[in-house]
Amino acid sequence: MEFELPVGVIFNLDHTLNCGQLFRWYKKKGWWYGVVEGSVIKVKQVDRKLTFKSSTNIDQSFLKNYFRLDDNLCDILSTINLDPFMNEAINYSTGLRLVRQPVWECLISYICSSFSNIRTIKKRIAKISMEFGERIIFEGDEYYSFPGPDDLANADIKKLMNCSLGFRIGSVRSASQKIVSDKTFLDSLMKMTYEKAWDTLAIGNESGKPLRGVGSKVADCFLLFSLDKLEAFPTDVWVKRVVSSKYSRLFHGDFSRKLSTNSGSNTLSTIDYKIISKTMRNYFGEYAGYAQEYLYFYARDGGLI
Repeated sequence: MEFELPVGVIFNLDHTLNCGQLFRWYKKKGWWYGVVEGSVIKVKQVDRKLTFKSSTNIDQSFLKNYFRLDDNLCDILSTINLDPFMNEAINYSTGLRLVRQPVWECLISYICSSFSNIRTIKKRIAKISMEFGERIIFEGDEYYSFPGPDDLANADIKKLMNCSLGFRIGSVRSASQKIVSDKTFLDSLMKMTYEKAWDTLAIGNESGKPLRGVGSKVADCFLLFSLDKLEAFPTDVWVKRVVSSKYSRLFHGDFSRKLSTNSGSNTLSTIDYKIISKTMRNYFGEYAGYAQEYLYFYARDGGLI
């Protein structure tokens, strides 16, 4: 099947699938292959045409929603294009869109991402899917769906160890058990404001503890990539370096110097993280998440920092 991008819609499939927000897509012979909500999808873009095939009855409306083709990217980029460096990032990353990831899979994927590079995360998610998901045969090749909360809530520890989870085993099981025991939890996060949802996940609220394994950055990634909190500004070491080198002017002197001194550190205290998050959200506004992804992709893929 195929469809033309609507008039005025900017989209770059390669930038979108290769920018670091997703862990289950790979490219082979000009096609991108991924597993989304139990379906294997192959897709490629030629100019303004998307051609795709799936193991189930995926239609173009599914892909339009998944790739957020309903976002007015021109308006979004106009809103966040506030300085020369952001303008460079936009020009470099033309057509990059955030993706509406399946909520449950996104949560576990980012819990599994802590202190890991993208290659390692992809291997980890693939192992979880092979160990606990369902096998899918597509065009003669073997794929696996992502397991549900029930599959992981009481999973055998030895099988989880086979997935190279390390210290994350407890967090994966705990999050799974939370979702199994509280069926409304994920939906309730969607209805919350960004600030309340972040607090609920990362530091806890009056009704409960934080979700185990979900720290500041994991909470922001989850909220941005699956719960439509487009103001979230996930900050890892790459983004921290960009903020330190290009946006230190937004912070008061003491904190600006602190950022510069510790720009290479892989960790941030919760207080420092919240200062960066609030400052960058105030600067870029309601689409700070798009700004973050463009800056991250430009810095990482462009080899700038």
